[in-house]
Amino acid sequence: MYEKIDQELIKKMSVENQGGEKKWSYSTIHGIGILWLFVLILKSLT
Repeated sequence: MYEKIDQELIKKMSVENQGGEKKWSYSTIHGIGILWLFVLILKSLT
């Protein structure tokens, strides 16, 4: 029984991971963009 649950969990996790990696890479690029803009604004103020 536990083996079946494990297999289902692994399937679920691998599917979520595949989607999550795409989301993560997008949000990382987005986050770096925001940080870069923030740094530019700080530099222009000083």
